[in-house]
Formats: sequence, C-alpha cells, structure tokens
Amino acid sequence: MKENPVPFIACGLIVLFLSGCYYLQQGSTLLKYHCNAQSNRTVIADSSTPQDIRIFLTTVEDIRRFAVESVGLKKNNNFSCFVKVSRDYVIDNVYAAESDTFVQYLWRYPFLGAMPYKGFFDRSGAEKEAAGLREKGYDVFIGEVNGFSTLGILRDPVYSFMEKYGPYSMSSLIFHELAHSTVFFKNQSQFNEEAATFIGREAGLRYVAEKYGCGSEAYKKAMAFNEDGKTYYRLINGLYRKLDSIYRNEKSRDARIVLKNNVINGFKRDLILKYDSLFKTESYKGFGTATINNATLMIAMTYTRDLDVYYELYRQCGNNLKSTIAALIELRKIKGDPKKNLRERLLKHDLTRSYTTRFPTS
Repeated sequence: MKENPVPFIACGLIVLFLSGCYYLQQGSTLLKYHCNAQSNRTVIADSSTPQDIRIFLTTVEDIRRFAVESVGLKKNNNFSCFVKVSRDYVIDNVYAAESDTFVQYLWRYPFLGAMPYKGFFDRSGAEKEAAGLREKGYDVFIGEVNGFSTLGILRDPVYSFMEKYGPYSMSSLIFHELAHSTVFFKNQSQFNEEAATFIGREAGLRYVAEKYGCGSEAYKKAMAFNEDGKTYYRLINGLYRKLDSIYRNEKSRDARIVLKNNVINGFKRDLILKYDSLFKTESYKGFGTATINNATLMIAMTYTRDLDVYYELYRQCGNNLKSTIAALIELRKIKGDPKKNLRERLLKHDLTRSYTTRFPTS
C-alpha cells in the first residue's frame, strides 16, 4: 500500500440535509452507495473476493476495533461495509472566502449548523456552485475529499479506492471520521475539525506503532508523513498571518489584493525552491503550483489553526488518548464556545510545554 499522495484537504463532514434539488441529487447518490454496500465480513468471507481486498477489509476491521478499545471512540457501524466506486475520492467540496479578508463563506444546515463547505457527488454541481460564488467576488476552491461522516446517522462505508492507501493514511482517515461521530458541537466547525485532526493523527501513529512496531518501515513512513503535514501547515499558518496583517492594516481594497497576490506568489516560489530541505516525502510536492487563495487558507486554518490546544490537553492527560477524548466529550456539559472553555480549563494547570514547541507557528 502507498500513502495517500494528496492529503491537503482533510476529511470533512458531508452535509446533505437540505430540501430541494441539492438534497435529491446528492442524497440519491449517497443512498445508491449504501444500497450497493456489503458488510466487510461478508466480502471477506466470499471466496471470490480478491486477496488484496480481503486483507484490506480485515485491516479496516482491526482499525475499527482499535478505535473503540484503544482510542476511546464511539462504537458504531461506520466503516463496517464496503462499496465499489469508479473514482479515487468520494465528493467535491466547495470552499469560499472573501477575496480581501479572511471571512469565510458559510452554508447553514438544519441540525448541523453553519459549515464552511458544501459537498457534491457530481463535479458539475460543485463547479456551478463555485462559479456563482466567484461571480459574487469570492475566492473559491474545489477540493477532492476522500472521506466524510454522517455523524452516525447512516452507516458510512469504506470506499474501494481506500485500498490503495498506506496503513497510516487509511487508519488516520478512519479515526478522523469516527471522531466526528464521537465529539461534535453544532456551529463549531473549527473545533470539530481540529479535534478530529488531532485524534486522527495521534491515533493513526499509535495504531501503526502497535500493528507494525516502532522500528518498522511502516512506522517510519507514518512519522515522515505526519511530520510533513506539520511542516506544511506551519508554513500555511505563517502565510495566513502575513496576509491577515495586510488585510487588517491596508485600507485600500485594490492594494490588499495586489499585496496578497505578491505574497502568495512568493510563498509558492519558496516552496518549490526549498521543498527538499523542508519535506521528507513527496506528499506536498505539487502545492507549489496548486491554487492558494483565501478559501484554501481558511479551510486549512479550520483544520489546524489551534492544534496546540488539543496537544496541551493530551499532555495534561498523560498522553492518554482515551482520557483526552473523554475530556473533549465532557465539554458538552458547559455552555458556550467549547474551545474557549477548553482553554480556560487548561489555564488552571501548569502550561510548561505545549504542542506549539514541536509545531511552531512562526
């Protein structure tokens, strides 16, 4: 298996709870997938199943067991069934933000609240949505998403393209999505995604370490892959802060746009020139030529801006994932912003070291 080569867009929630055409078009595809899905155990037991698929689904079942027993995620039927799809990702997500400020465009959904993305199973629908937002002056990005969660409402399947992923990419993806059905706060998309990103990364590393050993090639690859993710988002965080300073201090919109483009182009040039000295793998090789605008930066911040908060909680919980997740769930008992409440709880303890020291944001 190989690691997923394009990990920029982390896995997100799919939102299919609207009435009208959007619900009918996207919901019909989702229902088709669920109708065509077979339980992992059935596929594994079928003598006609190719050996590589049998091994893959056996590993998925092992990851699901690990998620409950060792990580402390909620037990449900997610990823317990398998469906074949014709492409190497699930949906196209549309993201948007104002072109000269870091104000995200939000879609509002019943039950889920405000979300900074809208998913489409058909690319044409995503492109139509994106075109309408561009006409209104927004920066827009369409990202290919390799997994999503329906928060346990439906039995989220394993998709056939996941068989190509390495053990860390596959396990961290599954842990990330299972985290959404374990820790979820309405109208708190950044908190939800940051928590799931933290859980996916750390649980993925722990799984590979237990399954293959810390001295294994699989674990070394997982560590390199994970470290490259930290490096990229550290760089993205620095770019975000530079542009945020411009947006806050430059009064002219035209000047903001010009300075923004200059800074982004310079960032991309540096990324290409310094890639080999910054990264250990080829995972982020294409991002020097990829689209970078306010939409891509804001969605990156949604997943990673305050990861230090969750790693500090992890440290204070003795690097115990079960205790950390239990503490995140406990935040439901407190009214208000969960991240603010978490920060206040952490400040009551000795903050002598945080994740920021290992993943600097400057």
